[in-house]
Amino acid sequence: MGNEAVLRFWLDKGVDGFRVDAIEKLYADVDVTLNEPVSGLNVTPFQYEYLDHIYTSNQPETNPTIKDWYSVLDEYRIKDGKERYMVIELYGEPALRNKLYETGGNPFNFDLIDVSTNPTGFEIRDKILNEYDNLPIGKWPNFVLGNHDRRRVSHKFGPLYVDAYNMLLLTLWGTPTTYYGEEIGMREAYLTWAETVDPWGRNYGPDGYQQFSRDPERTPMQWTPDNQAGFTTGSKTWLPLGENHTTINVQTEQNSKNLTSLQLYKQLAHLRQTPVFQSGTFQVTYVSSNIFSYIREGGGEKYLIIINFGKLDDTVDLTPYTHGVSTLTVVAITPGVQTTTEHSTLNLDKIILKPGDGLVLQIQGGTVVG
Repeated sequence: MGNEAVLRFWLDKGVDGFRVDAIEKLYADVDVTLNEPVSGLNVTPFQYEYLDHIYTSNQPETNPTIKDWYSVLDEYRIKDGKERYMVIELYGEPALRNKLYETGGNPFNFDLIDVSTNPTGFEIRDKILNEYDNLPIGKWPNFVLGNHDRRRVSHKFGPLYVDAYNMLLLTLWGTPTTYYGEEIGMREAYLTWAETVDPWGRNYGPDGYQQFSRDPERTPMQWTPDNQAGFTTGSKTWLPLGENHTTINVQTEQNSKNLTSLQLYKQLAHLRQTPVFQSGTFQVTYVSSNIFSYIREGGGEKYLIIINFGKLDDTVDLTPYTHGVSTLTVVAITPGVQTTTEHSTLNLDKIILKPGDGLVLQIQGGTVVG
């Protein structure tokens, strides 16, 4: 069955969306005798990155094929008036993504996944503007923080920053993609060599599997504090459960009287249904080694989002960036914030944020400048 036939099979069954994995590997040069050059990267000869895959990755036939797939989606849209969506996994700089946009495609933007372990506010800003500034006219941005191939947010940045990154993802202009479990702040599991099932990790043997295995971020979704986290009634799961599953799970976080990661995520998901977060403008305001802040404006509303991604407490004075605004109303806060509460007002000249703190503030009147 050809690829277009596969699409039609699922479209006929009512499927509305598709995620295409590893599109760069769709084609390879027909001459299998060609040797790919060494990449020059500081990796071992056993790693994929050791070679520059000029004959087996991103071949010229790829984009025309993608264009044909989108033609099939358009055919069904014309037939019944219903939009379909296809998003495509593609790692690379904007220039590479833009070639896919030319086919009518929607490539994942993984720039935020590649943020360093201890980023400054400036690095966060640059990653985001890299998407906006290079986006072809008329195309729609998107952001991704994690997936099945990359370490979880709680592992890479630390549990303290899970809510900060979720706040960022859900308040940016563009489509957010959340990897399952990030909404509750899932932790990774420690796996022994015997428990490891990922072929990529097992290829490196008992001495190297921990560096390369993707199993830790693929553990079962944690639904309840019960046995096997409510994922299965069986006696054993494919992979062991993540750390602290008795407290980090949907049921516990949903029912907690204190603000949790899941409760905040739902607040933000509800907030982004409003016109200002759906399609409003985006403008960077105050940025420092710790802080990244920005304005979303549209539909007669204005919001300021300010987040501390650094390792130190920071006191921010926003008065140089505001005109005619005396106070801001807090509409969402990360669970650790102690200097204010939801629905309270905040003075502009002294906003105190600890590492991992984030605020969504509604602006009444006045103007905010970058």
